[in-house]
Amino acid sequence: MTAIYDLALKFEGLGAFCNVNVSSTTLGAVLYEDVMDEQPQREAVSKIKKGERQLSAQDRMRLSDYFNAALAKVAKNNSPIGAQIRPEDWDRPFTDFFADALRGLQAPNDAFDRAHAAIVLQLNSFDEFRSRTTPLGLLRHVGQSRDRGRFPAAAAPVDTVTLPIIPFAY
Repeated sequence: MTAIYDLALKFEGLGAFCNVNVSSTTLGAVLYEDVMDEQPQREAVSKIKKGERQLSAQDRMRLSDYFNAALAKVAKNNSPIGAQIRPEDWDRPFTDFFADALRGLQAPNDAFDRAHAAIVLQLNSFDEFRSRTTPLGLLRHVGQSRDRGRFPAAAAPVDTVTLPIIPFAY
């Protein structure tokens, strides 16, 4: 299994949509309550969010169960929803992940607004942790550089071929 680099986006978007807490403490309890104490749980979740630790099949199942239960509560009249998060869905790009997870879900519009705002906030948080000398280049889905997507805007251009690319599709 490979690391999933957009998990923080998925966690934040789903948490906001379902109006549930997605802190490292909460997610740590969901994933590791039976095998770790609280502090190691939070550290493990932090490593998962950063892509330093991979999700096991059991981790994926537990996350799916947790968020599916939360999605079911959001559905109007607590009716079962048509689309649910399967363990293998966590590997999908976050745009496809959300499109399928929320397809056909009858939920209040503010839930969708909260999810969108949380995802945008998470993307904007990159600026807080960026290197002041090495630019973060946001690329189009075809890999063409967009100077206006560089943080900081005054940073020198870089060869994007040598940088790791995490695709974000609109």
